[in-house]
Amino acid sequence: MSSAKQCGVSSVSSRSPPDELLATIIPEHSDFSYGRVRWKLTPYGDGTLLRYQSETEPKFWVPGLFGNALVARSLGRTVEQMIQRVEDRARLEEDGR
Repeated sequence: MSSAKQCGVSSVSSRSPPDELLATIIPEHSDFSYGRVRWKLTPYGDGTLLRYQSETEPKFWVPGLFGNALVARSLGRTVEQMIQRVEDRARLEEDGR
């Protein structure tokens, strides 16, 4: 799966609880005809447990089981990169930068 696929996302829902982030894909700005994403944050020891859930329907063809595995792997890498950016930014803010 190409990492060049676009995924335009709407604003975060203002009705979300403070420990959740809910977003909806905007089909006109995306390679997906439908999509919803939910991030749930829960205190866990000295850190935070993040649960990520998404539903998507691509506008492009995804071949059978092999294609689904590629999409899942690509999504996993994207989520890991987003989490790393959030953690990096939080560290910078803690350091007063």
